[in-house]
Amino acid sequence: MRLSVFFVVIIGLLLSRFGFAEDDSQLKDPFASGPPIVAQMPAYSQWTITYTYGDLPKPPVPASGAPSNAPLSQRPLRVVVTKTDSVRHEEEDLEQNLESNLWVDGDVMVEQKPRNPELNAYMATAAAKNNDFPQLDWVSRSTFVGIESQQGRKCLVYKASVDLLEIIDPYAYKFGLQAKSEVPVTAYVDLQTRYPVLLQFEATSLEYTMNPAPSVSLVMPNEFAKAAAAMKARIQAAIPHPARP
Repeated sequence: MRLSVFFVVIIGLLLSRFGFAEDDSQLKDPFASGPPIVAQMPAYSQWTITYTYGDLPKPPVPASGAPSNAPLSQRPLRVVVTKTDSVRHEEEDLEQNLESNLWVDGDVMVEQKPRNPELNAYMATAAAKNNDFPQLDWVSRSTFVGIESQQGRKCLVYKASVDLLEIIDPYAYKFGLQAKSEVPVTAYVDLQTRYPVLLQFEATSLEYTMNPAPSVSLVMPNEFAKAAAAMKARIQAAIPHPARP
């Protein structure tokens, strides 16, 4: 009798140690308590995406004296995403000490690419408006494979093969462009919060860190706001209006 009690205690400790005794119902049906992933963060929120490239070869860097339009290594290193209501700002740090900025205001996106002072304004895709994690748009019940521990948290694990552009430039992908090169991807989503934790493809990892929510509303810089207003005016002008009687 004492021996059986001893084994029960040991098994219970092991289950608790690896996080499988807290809520057995979540393990049996993880989608009964939440979606596969949170599509939209709270109205006021901020998070950071940190890129790690492992042993992937870097893009070429031009030799000294090369023309300014020569290809540069411009892989992202870190992206800080801040949103307050309908306004969203993505500040991206890239290799070679470059940076890019993307502002989304409702139906309009305004982007400033690295090494280019020009602003590009265009209609926001559904991915930009409805999904705060467009690189994880493929995460669903059908791609769920199990539950594992990742970074000390129990995580839902998803696996699939997706077009490479959907990961490296999801906004371009949603506009209809494709890299025509599929890669296997794995995503880890926190079982409790349903926030993304890690995205892996090839030798690249994207780590998601949730930051404290901003305390004040975002305000677009003046030049970005002008470009957004001009694009909104063009969109309105293109909408057909019924003729007055």
